[in-house]
Amino acid sequence: MAKKDKRPRQAVQVPDRGKVPRGASADQSAGQPFNWNLDIIDMDGPFGWHRSEIGHLLGMVFPRLKQLETMTWGQIPTTGSHPIEVGNLCKEAQARLEELNLAEYDTVYSIRLQGKPRLFGIKDRAVLRVLWRDPEHEVCPSALKG
Repeated sequence: MAKKDKRPRQAVQVPDRGKVPRGASADQSAGQPFNWNLDIIDMDGPFGWHRSEIGHLLGMVFPRLKQLETMTWGQIPTTGSHPIEVGNLCKEAQARLEELNLAEYDTVYSIRLQGKPRLFGIKDRAVLRVLWRDPEHEVCPSALKG
């Protein structure tokens, strides 16, 4: 009679990647602090920063970014900021993404500065890679009449 192997056995469980545990967010950056950088900033084109005045940068853009740095990505949508599918952008913005070799992205992120003015970028994990300025809300015009 052969002896039985008395070593304990442990079943190997492979997690189901399609399920998200209760209480967990599908967006892993939700708890991360908002950060930004200028590595892909567009200086030319219809929404380029070459049109910005220093007063606009110092009076509106930088103070807003500084304020958002005190928040997490999970809090950013409460400010009127949100992702937008590239297909919903104006034709000029879609064409400019092609020119900049950024057509691989499905979404851009709109940051509400105040009223109409927006800042657009690509969200890369917990970093907003700033791309465009949109003082007249033209990159993705609102369907609402105001």
